[in-house]
Amino acid sequence: RSVIPYTAKGFIWYQGCNNRFRYERYTRLQPAFAQMLRDEWGNQDMGFYFAQIAPYKYDDPDARAAGYMMWAQAQTLGMIPRSGMAATHDCGELACIHPSDKKTVGSRLAYMALSNDYGYDLIDANPPIYESFTVVEAKALVKFRVGSMGLSPVNTELEGFELAGEDMVFYPAKGRVSKDAEGKRTVVKVYQCPQVPNPVAVRYGMKNWSESTLYNCFGVPASPFRSDNW
Repeated sequence: RSVIPYTAKGFIWYQGCNNRFRYERYTRLQPAFAQMLRDEWGNQDMGFYFAQIAPYKYDDPDARAAGYMMWAQAQTLGMIPRSGMAATHDCGELACIHPSDKKTVGSRLAYMALSNDYGYDLIDANPPIYESFTVVEAKALVKFRVGSMGLSPVNTELEGFELAGEDMVFYPAKGRVSKDAEGKRTVVKVYQCPQVPNPVAVRYGMKNWSESTLYNCFGVPASPFRSDNW
């Protein structure tokens, strides 16, 4: 509390990973934490920017806890006014829990502060965030919240997606950036999954260790996500 009287423009929070198994609490705890900081400083306009945890193998690279945690973090963006998230899906290391690429994370946090708090319009540092999906002809059309320049890469088959049917069993699927009804590249068409002719759920990057394949046009990776709550 001794630092509270000092002037602060906003907050940067680098989240640890030891509580990844308690991901279900995160959408309640992080908004409460951000609100507490603003209440203590007596300023509700202070920015709150945080780093997503990075992929890592932990005890099992194919286990789900870290992926669930990353998605819980992304969901808090809609719950905390004046917040931003530095995506790290492309910054992890399979065999090192403390990845060496700190510069990328720091730059993304800095760009958010410069854009939101200091009036610079330099780069879209916000990661694409899952919004919804619909099913058309056994393909999942996944809509993302993304900047005006849309998703990338185009004309490229994307790994890391999964589809599930009513049996709630997920299978690997391919994705490809597509256009929405307004002609903007905000949609990924997820397909090539013969085990799931009638998908009811879609996931991306929902493992401890996964590699990013989907980005915005400034090279910021999309957040891992899941449409289900199974």
